[in-house]
This record gives sequence, structure tokens and C-alpha cells, in this order.
Amino acid sequence: TTGDKMRSMPTMKILGVLVDTQLGSQTDLDALRNEKVRRIVAHAYNNVPFYHELLRGHNLNPKDIKCVEDLEKLPIVTKKDIQINFPKKIIAQNVKQKRLTASSTAGSTGEPLYFFTDKSSRAYCRAAFYRFLKWTGTDIGDKIVQLWAGPELGRIKDSFIRRMKEKALRISTLNALTMDDARIYH
Repeated sequence: TTGDKMRSMPTMKILGVLVDTQLGSQTDLDALRNEKVRRIVAHAYNNVPFYHELLRGHNLNPKDIKCVEDLEKLPIVTKKDIQINFPKKIIAQNVKQKRLTASSTAGSTGEPLYFFTDKSSRAYCRAAFYRFLKWTGTDIGDKIVQLWAGPELGRIKDSFIRRMKEKALRISTLNALTMDDARIYH
């Protein structure tokens, strides 16, 4: 689409893949899932210092993780582990930091968890959202109200861009963390 070209994000292509793969056989889906597990574990081990050290510390390497069931071999990582090592040991070394966008969870448990996204991950999330809309019988461009539990955007530019995107897509977002009668009925 034009929006994909403007953002250099292949959202509609990813949506096509998501729609196609949801209809695959269980055998095909299991094989795809296991391949993705192998790739992400190898990527994390080879490029993310925190995960490399964690796996080595538990005498594990990517070859030990061949399928989804093998994920049980991996040690539990806590929110605190990520917070302590963020960002220096969490960002993949093969990623250009200038292409990353900072984000965070809402912090509803007391302290937000910070992370980065890139264009590819945002395109994937957008495509997954569009697939979800199709599941509900809603199509892209239908009016939508969504509840979100996230921090208010601090920068005017981000807020303006978000509002323009929402207007173009006919989406209204209500922040569940700051919701009151005045905002609900606005």
C-alpha cells in the first residue's frame, strides 16, 4: 500500500504471510514454529550479550534448542534481569541503534519495562492487528475504538503523528490508565 511505501514497512506483505500460515496444516505450523525458535535462539546467542552470557552460564548453546519443547531448557529471565542489563547488554550487536525506537510497557506493576522496536517489528505488529480485525469481522478502515494501557506520549511530534495515523485509519484510542467519564464521553 501507499502507507507501506511511505514508511518502508511491508505490513501488507506480512499480513499475507500471516493469513496464509494460519491456514496451514498442524505439521507445517509446527515446522515453521520450530524453525523460528531455532533462528531466534541462535540470533540471541550470537548477537545479544545478555543472552549469550546467560546461555553459556547454563552450559547451553543454540544447538541444544531444536524445537518449542526445548525452550524448557532455557533459564527463566525476569523483568529485573532485563532492567539491570538494559540497554547495553540487551540490544543486539548486529542492529544499528539509530534505527530503533524506544518504547515501554505501561508500568502497571510499579516500574515500566523499556525496550526498542524497529520498522520490521512494528510492521509485524500492525499486520497481526489487521489479521485480528479480520477475525472479528472488522476490516481496515472500519471505525474502531481500542483500549490501551500505556504511558502518555511525551513528545508533541509523536502525539501528533499518532493522532494523524489514528484519524487516517479511523481508530480512536482510550488510555485505560487515565480513563475517566470526561475522556470516555469526549
